[in-house]
Amino acid sequence: MKFIMFITIMLLLAMPLCLLSDTISEAAYEKFKVGEELVGKGNYEEAVGYFKAALDINPGAAVIKEWLGFCYINLGRYQEAIDTYMSVHSTKLSADSLANLGFAYYNLGNNASAIAYLTKAVDKDPQHKFALNNLGLAYIANRDPREAEPVLRKAVELYPDFYEAWNNLGIALKLKGEFEEALECYDKAKSLNPKVAETYYNIAVIYKVKGNNKLAGDNFAAYLRLGGIDTAKVKEAVNFLRDIGRLGEVPKELRYE
Repeated sequence: MKFIMFITIMLLLAMPLCLLSDTISEAAYEKFKVGEELVGKGNYEEAVGYFKAALDINPGAAVIKEWLGFCYINLGRYQEAIDTYMSVHSTKLSADSLANLGFAYYNLGNNASAIAYLTKAVDKDPQHKFALNNLGLAYIANRDPREAEPVLRKAVELYPDFYEAWNNLGIALKLKGEFEEALECYDKAKSLNPKVAETYYNIAVIYKVKGNNKLAGDNFAAYLRLGGIDTAKVKEAVNFLRDIGRLGEVPKELRYE
């Protein structure tokens, strides 16, 4: 999903906790445990079958539905995830599942519902790392960087090594026109994880706007060198480096006449 100025989004998904608050039968529990083990191995498709089998035995088990919803999200089946989570009363959903429900709505382009459920996740757990990050992004997607900023500031205050949140705070500040502080956030993100191509692209865009061709070129070149794959961003980087006489820094396979 693309936003203003080809915003780089960094979404994160929360793993549900294995807390069987529901009373379920031994047979359902056996199915559930196999599904849980499959999730741990990244085999979400097969896990779905075991969680469904457990729900056939105990249809009302909220925690099993939460794990099933988590699998659907990892499979990109967002509407099925929403339907599964919504079959549980929201007061019974964990902060993780509320965050993941918001994540699913976000990926379907429903920013209002994403904000609503991510806010519920933060209300339930004010230090929820992924919910804070994704709530900030949902506000950005909703063209509201002023609401995004305090949420993302809280994320980096609580988790100073959270490079995704530093990057996303930079996005919010950039959209507000606060370029210098945005650069500081991007530099922090880069120091925490120097191999993320998108951070260099974000830095390049600001230097391009500021008219600093050298630093813009340096960061566009880094974006390409680190394997940036967004077609529009790659084209922008290649064209910019060509225009300033630095085509030699563009990988040969990306050059075109």
